[in-house]
Amino acid sequence: MGLQNVRQRFFARYPVAERFDKALWTQDNQTPSFFVSEVTAHPDLKNVGLALVRLGPRIERRFAISGEVAVFFAPWLDFQRRSYNAMSAQVSKISDDLQKAAFGDVRFSPSLKLVIVVAKDPSVVTKVSDWSQEGGSRTPVVAITEASISGDEAVESLLEAMRQRLGDRDLYRAQNPVVGDDFFGRAGLLRDLETSIRGDENVAIFGLRRSGKTSVIRELKRSMAAQGVIVSITDMQMLEEVPIDQLTTSVMSSLMEDLRQTKQDGQRVHIGTDADVNTPLSLADRVRKVASRNRSLRIVLAVDEVEHLVALAKHDPKSAKAFLGALRSASQAADNVSLLFSGVANTMFLSSALGDGDARQDNPMFGQVAPTFLRPFAEDETEALLNGLGHPMFLHWSDAAVAGVQGWTGGLPFFVRDLASSVAAHVGHKRSLATDVYTVEQSELDEVIEDWRGRAAQLWL
Repeated sequence: MGLQNVRQRFFARYPVAERFDKALWTQDNQTPSFFVSEVTAHPDLKNVGLALVRLGPRIERRFAISGEVAVFFAPWLDFQRRSYNAMSAQVSKISDDLQKAAFGDVRFSPSLKLVIVVAKDPSVVTKVSDWSQEGGSRTPVVAITEASISGDEAVESLLEAMRQRLGDRDLYRAQNPVVGDDFFGRAGLLRDLETSIRGDENVAIFGLRRSGKTSVIRELKRSMAAQGVIVSITDMQMLEEVPIDQLTTSVMSSLMEDLRQTKQDGQRVHIGTDADVNTPLSLADRVRKVASRNRSLRIVLAVDEVEHLVALAKHDPKSAKAFLGALRSASQAADNVSLLFSGVANTMFLSSALGDGDARQDNPMFGQVAPTFLRPFAEDETEALLNGLGHPMFLHWSDAAVAGVQGWTGGLPFFVRDLASSVAAHVGHKRSLATDVYTVEQSELDEVIEDWRGRAAQLWL
């Protein structure tokens, strides 16, 4: 059955979906709803229709949204919290399950920046607003009533709802590593890392605390995935909670999970049968076998927070040597395996030995990595972050304000974000009254800087 026939059957079931589709129609967005399906399997979404739509270039530019957006059509007069929870937290799974049922695979991935719900319930806007303020929602939900999707004002009703919901967010506030649309700068560094990895080099990224090392690794993992490169990350911080003999198991488990995801994404992957990997020797052997069966892939074993391994080497150099030796053996035995390390200091790779005194051990990684040092943002990278995240918040930073942020933060991304967050909160009442983008000036930065400096000093400790 052709797409148009599927759309018409869906529209017959959900007439408001057809009105929504027509409202979004433009010459450069002639088929807004391009995947439609009724949700039948999810217990909290019975009789709900799901459409993946393109909002059109004008709206997408305005709110910095790229790609498709999930729109749920809820026919109930009493919209429930459990349905809101499902829409905000499980939109990817719901969409994937429906596409697998229709196509046998997943072709589209809805944006996690926004979910739209169109409901019969006249109180849906108030309900969703209250629930969203309680926190815990992974993806922002914009609610509109069926009654608002009619006539020439339908798009304006949607834009106003998006303005109220999305304009109040603080996109600068990011406590966890960022990837994709939330990742800014480092373009040259990423290119250099990709070149080194493709050249079968072992590399290491060093930088200050909170300088964005983990974000770089995760963005590298994301950007290289489609190129047949699997960057499998193990966080050495786990050594604070688990014994060393579990480390090799964790490394292999992460790699197997990444192999399965790569296969699910449509690439040819030979996984083989699971086998116990609980010693450094078994880790090296298993990685070598996996690599030999997947010659079209490049495998990068990434070790993050390497300073925890440095601490281990001081009191148990033998175990540290065994683990590092396994990594080196795996990379040397297979020409499609390389290593990536990141940490605060490069002492692990500058010394020919691990530990001291009678416990001293040879360092298998001595002279085996090419170091890269993570520098602060240049001012143009700071500007890209401030205005890239500010745009969907209806904020624009003047040149003077950008220069002020650069000067006070030294271009460290974590502090750029944190200072920008303080400024955004300070001007919140002003931007909420603005009909268009609000420009942040140097004077508004000056108004928050003393308070921020005190808090930032505590964050650095």
